[in-house]
Amino acid sequence: MPHTDECEACSINLKDIVKGKSNYKPFIVQTLLGGILLILGLYFTWTNFNNILSLLLFISVILLCGRKIIIDGLRKLFYKRRIYIEFLVFITALGALIIGEYAEGGVVIFLFSIANFLEEYASDNARRSIEMLMEKQPIKANVIRNGLEVEVDVENVRKRRNYHYKAWR
Repeated sequence: MPHTDECEACSINLKDIVKGKSNYKPFIVQTLLGGILLILGLYFTWTNFNNILSLLLFISVILLCGRKIIIDGLRKLFYKRRIYIEFLVFITALGALIIGEYAEGGVVIFLFSIANFLEEYASDNARRSIEMLMEKQPIKANVIRNGLEVEVDVENVRKRRNYHYKAWR
């Protein structure tokens, strides 16, 4: 198996973990554009205005919103030799295109793209919260030993001892 920068347990790309604020602007623009194309495609399908145009709009939604999903699904299939949800969503959209249900393929990819964003957003918030907690971790503690208050590093406070202590940063 080739070396990857991806966590084996949760498939998070370790290169994507960056301290600071994440940039969601490209995803928001992509999702808005994909949503507009999807709505236009559905409108043209329901009004029988132009079926070729609606087909092109749905394929555009699949390519625009599903690019990362398709690439991740195929990469995980070939490198990890396992089937992940991204590959199954890609197969679902491909199957919808094959049987002529273009709208369903576009909707599946669009909704899964939004679900991926929400998952990343929640993970980033949790990661930032943990980083903030780690920054507030105390480094010194006042420990009362033999009736005297002594300042020690937190690492030197022994567990399972009956100390009265207070920690600070």
